[in-house]
Amino acid sequence: MKSNIAYRELLDSAPFANTQPKTGYCINTDAEKTNSFQNLFMLLSLIFSYPDDQIYQEILSTQYTTRELFQIYNRSAPDLLRQEELQAEYISLFVNNYTGIPLIPYASWHLDPDGRITGNTLDRIQNIILEQGYQIKDSNSEPEDHISIVLELCSRILQFTAFSEFAPEKKTKANQDFSWLVETCLGPMLQDMQEKIANLACSDFYPLFILLSRDFISDVQALSDLTCTEKNIAGN
Repeated sequence: MKSNIAYRELLDSAPFANTQPKTGYCINTDAEKTNSFQNLFMLLSLIFSYPDDQIYQEILSTQYTTRELFQIYNRSAPDLLRQEELQAEYISLFVNNYTGIPLIPYASWHLDPDGRITGNTLDRIQNIILEQGYQIKDSNSEPEDHISIVLELCSRILQFTAFSEFAPEKKTKANQDFSWLVETCLGPMLQDMQEKIANLACSDFYPLFILLSRDFISDVQALSDLTCTEKNIAGN
């Protein structure tokens, strides 16, 4: 697990839309760290979104941050492909080809027993969004269990829980939702994708980001468990 210092040194001025520094989330003990996690989830959401003109420009604007993030894990960041090449790679992996979708980016398919694209997992994610009124970017037309939306939702939950004026029970529910999204949705999805992508991708862009995402999600889980344990001990 990487140190808190490594994340604190990252993303203070990263150019993400609709992300502001907040305080108070369970995995975090300061505003700087909270802002970093919010931005990192948003960055990964961009990476796993279809690279249209707007998304591609946002990815392009985060190249310095991306290189810094890979360096935290002692890796080199992949070169950003030209937009047309990245679009073709994205479609060949996550959308369709003549034999189906090679890397299915929907949580329901990975988690629901019957392997449906739209299943109980999608219903639960939709309920999380509706119950708390999270704002997900309108430009994303995918179902809410698409990996890019799940990552963005994690960022929005971090923003939501950072407001001290919200009732404790709402924060508790948000923390539970966040843990479920990270541990039950993103963990298995990224593991399945990593196991399958080696023989499917034409470049190292998405394979390296999937590996990075797995490492980051593991660190988020570990830091969350550590901080919550410390708070429970302090409360006793």
